[in-house]
Amino acid sequence: MYKANLAMRDAAVLANAKAFVAQNASPNQRKIYSTPMAPGWDRMSRLAKFQGKVGNGEARIVPLELQADRHRRFGRAMMVVDGILPAPFFSDLQRLARAMALTTKGWSRPSTVRTEAGQYITTPRSDQFSDSGLGHELTRELNTVLDAVIPALLKQLLPLTAPPEAIVHCNAWINTGPIGSPAPLSKDDYHFWHYDSDEYLEFWHPEPLLRFPIWGAILYIHQPEGQVHHTWFDPEGLNQRVQAVPNRLVIFDPSMVHGVNGPPTVEEVNLRSVLVLNAWDYPAIDHGTLMALGKSL
Repeated sequence: MYKANLAMRDAAVLANAKAFVAQNASPNQRKIYSTPMAPGWDRMSRLAKFQGKVGNGEARIVPLELQADRHRRFGRAMMVVDGILPAPFFSDLQRLARAMALTTKGWSRPSTVRTEAGQYITTPRSDQFSDSGLGHELTRELNTVLDAVIPALLKQLLPLTAPPEAIVHCNAWINTGPIGSPAPLSKDDYHFWHYDSDEYLEFWHPEPLLRFPIWGAILYIHQPEGQVHHTWFDPEGLNQRVQAVPNRLVIFDPSMVHGVNGPPTVEEVNLRSVLVLNAWDYPAIDHGTLMALGKSL
């Protein structure tokens, strides 16, 4: 019965997502969403764990002509910037992320982006999703802080994007939770290997597809005391690990498979928190929007 109900719910969410795309997507976005899978498209990394709910085959990577590669000045690249946010901003972000960790494991916000005088201005989208369990006051505070934090992070992408105004949308979310326990003896990953991608295409499109943002970014907010964790990028190619240090920003080519590596967290109150941002050349639909579409089911 549970499996049958889950299948019905997935079908309804998929129908809602398709309707959302038809009503809200740009012509280019609709073209991407309606392109059939072709056998010659690149397969995803053997490490990546596909999480899609529909489709009969494994996910395939959308061809380069439909990717955002042309807007990325550097490919297969990763950059690290320490002390990225001014102390007051970062202190507020840490405080709110810790408060959020006691209530929920995640919070997300899709935003429309426009460029003015070399600065990014973000506006929360009308279909904004935030966990209702947070409460109005905490959600309001998070929005206020992110109104300053997100443009500050996007500004780091200006010299890396061609042209800068190609970024018209961003999905930003805060993940908070324990490092998996117990960790597998042979592989101490807490986060499965994955790509950052258009989550409608990966999770809900009839043929699971992978299309990547222009850039991805991870801001480390809080790490469990006395533990060392890394984000591991592209072990089959670049093979680079970045240690999680508070207020450190990692900018990376999202077509590189990546995951979290480190010892398990024992205390539930001592959680790992990161802010993740994907910068897009079209209004990609994120997980929060998909979940909101399914809430009424």
